[in-house]
Amino acid sequence: MIMGNITNKLTGFFQARLGERTELKKVIRNTGWLIGDNVARLILGAAVGVWMARYFGPTQYGIFNYGLAYVALFSSLMSLGLDNIVIREIVKDKAATNRILGSTFFLKIFAGVATFAVIVASVVLTKSMDSLTKGIIIILASSYIFYAFDTIGFWFQSEIKSKFVIYSKLGSFVFISLLRIFFLVAGAKLVTFAWLALAEIALGEIGLVLVYFLNKQQISKWQVSFAQMKKLLTDSWPLVFSGIAVIIYMKIDQIMIGNMLGAAEVGIYSVAVKLSEIWYFVPMAIGSSVFPSIVALRKISKELYLSRMQSFYDIMIWMAILIAAPVAFFSKDIIAFVYGSQYVGAGPVLAIYIWAGVAIFLGVASEQYLLAENYIKISFVRALIGGISNVVLNFYLIPKYGIIGSAWATLISYTISTFSLVFFRQTSGNFVMFLKTLNILRLFRTGISIIKNKD
Repeated sequence: MIMGNITNKLTGFFQARLGERTELKKVIRNTGWLIGDNVARLILGAAVGVWMARYFGPTQYGIFNYGLAYVALFSSLMSLGLDNIVIREIVKDKAATNRILGSTFFLKIFAGVATFAVIVASVVLTKSMDSLTKGIIIILASSYIFYAFDTIGFWFQSEIKSKFVIYSKLGSFVFISLLRIFFLVAGAKLVTFAWLALAEIALGEIGLVLVYFLNKQQISKWQVSFAQMKKLLTDSWPLVFSGIAVIIYMKIDQIMIGNMLGAAEVGIYSVAVKLSEIWYFVPMAIGSSVFPSIVALRKISKELYLSRMQSFYDIMIWMAILIAAPVAFFSKDIIAFVYGSQYVGAGPVLAIYIWAGVAIFLGVASEQYLLAENYIKISFVRALIGGISNVVLNFYLIPKYGIIGSAWATLISYTISTFSLVFFRQTSGNFVMFLKTLNILRLFRTGISIIKNKD
């Protein structure tokens, strides 16, 4: 409830001066739906995830998370970096909606099948991987074939109607979570849960088609335009490489731990990662809701736009700090209470890893600025810097310090990536804005302004 009130106030703050109270209400409702969705996933998903971790133990749970991380490494090839680009284009040109959606769907179908083929080939050719791990990876990778229907979700997001996406995706998640509980009670094997992960994606995409139809929209009206595909890819290709770099520095640690230390260490490390990353929905939910308003505000007043971005940064960094501090302090107790004694080694990892959230919150917020300004290549270079630094640091720190070394590698590389905007002429001003966020008096003034919804 508190988090929802904060995000509602913040989205309202961004909408000030747009003169559209109806639009403001839509954004607030949209953010509320996104927060509600993530809180529901947080509660139910965490409960089932903890049960799975305790049931399978560090080794098998580590194999499952290794598979998730391995498949995630290829996710940017599947998405083609189109997500926010498509939303932006629909907002800019409503008349071209069907052409944009049809072209996007065609691109994502091709990319999904091609990515699945690449993953299967890579797994088959890897001799050091055991058959259980290979099987789980192939099952999980099959989900990429269904993701083309996320195109429908882009339309709902452009209309600030995320609740319809949530109807389908959350409904699928709850249903499959109940099946996970059933199979845990029944004593099912690990591979069963890989199939359930695939089923969750497939059902969610089918749900999207249904709610799209119920909103009196027709997929049959979509048009495929090679000119439109070329335009989308021209804007999105840097985001593909940016996404690859982001995934590398967010998931490569678990892959490298698995290859260097074994599945059990991946299992222990992954529980700390999950407890840290459950908070990442906050900046993403807020960012996806305020992004259309950011674009609109930029057209009205550059000065007000930059002022609002500063306020956005202020709120994001202090939300992250307020989350990280108590979790870090009680990290060992939290791990022991939630996951049990077999995962106690994750306590020191959590105490370090949770602080990476500060860079993530600020990074997600500044990504909205980069997209609004069309600094997509900078977004790619920034992510590349983070990816390279994470790989290098993990290679150096894992052999010496184990999973704790990997946690430090993550924290350092995330921070380097977010603050690397100082190296670019166009975005160096953002680095100054980042530094201003540490001014507590500024935060207090920002909070008052948001509450009053004034400048």
